[in-house]
Amino acid sequence: MTQPSSAQIGSPEQRSPSAAAVWGIMLLLSLGVLIAYADRASISAAIANQQFIDHFGMSDVERGIVGSAFFWSYALAQIPMGWVVDRYGVKLPYALCFALWCCATAGAGIMTAFSGLVIMRLIVGATEAVVMPASYRWIRHNVPERHTGAAIGLFAMGNKIGTALGAPLAAWLIILYDWRAMFVITGLLGLVRLAPWTLCVRNDFPKKADMAAVMRRAATVPFRNIITSPVVWGGMIVNFCYGYFTFYCMTWMPAYLVESRGLSLTQSGLYTFFSFAGIAVVAIISGYQL
Repeated sequence: MTQPSSAQIGSPEQRSPSAAAVWGIMLLLSLGVLIAYADRASISAAIANQQFIDHFGMSDVERGIVGSAFFWSYALAQIPMGWVVDRYGVKLPYALCFALWCCATAGAGIMTAFSGLVIMRLIVGATEAVVMPASYRWIRHNVPERHTGAAIGLFAMGNKIGTALGAPLAAWLIILYDWRAMFVITGLLGLVRLAPWTLCVRNDFPKKADMAAVMRRAATVPFRNIITSPVVWGGMIVNFCYGYFTFYCMTWMPAYLVESRGLSLTQSGLYTFFSFAGIAVVAIISGYQL
């Protein structure tokens, strides 16, 4: 496998990772986004659970607020998180945000007030915003161009599998225990990934000289040029349309199947699984073909 040059990498790492290390870290990135999507999908099973609704005395509007709180902070934190990983590298910001969103997911299980629940979801959204900029930055700097499609396909498979597994897992935990245990278990279980991430990913905290070189290169492309690019706007519009559909299904599908179609919570999770599992299969095949 041809390794990218240090000029292509643009990071303080002295040597490019081996082929085995690249794909091992790609699996960690895919696992990270899987956990992220599983954590954000867990709320869909909760808002379909009557005990959860009754505990917080939620109206349908308040259920919508809880479901959307994640996305408000997630959207607002995207650009700041992109700046953070450019300034401080991928390894440390990702690890810190990962730990925070897992703890905030678990924290939702011990909340007694509606406002506390909303705050936990806002924290999850803001910290999960690091996933995309950090992951794509690592791929750009470490995966040879001829393997980029396969790498992104593997990464994209993670977020679909995360949604596919998150909904039925959350439903199963609610049925087996309750909604409190579901949040605590799904949140704390994700922390297991921190150990291999810390051990396997090299420190890429930029040195002062490296950062100065990055800033000089960045200055050649004004932000105005990026935000006015038709290609950028095309990508944003496509992503908006795709995200609207998938996140609507992710948030409300289990509740709709339970309340309007008379399915059990377990059955609704199973239907959600098949919907997103199909997308995951297509994602990895498409990436391989590219």
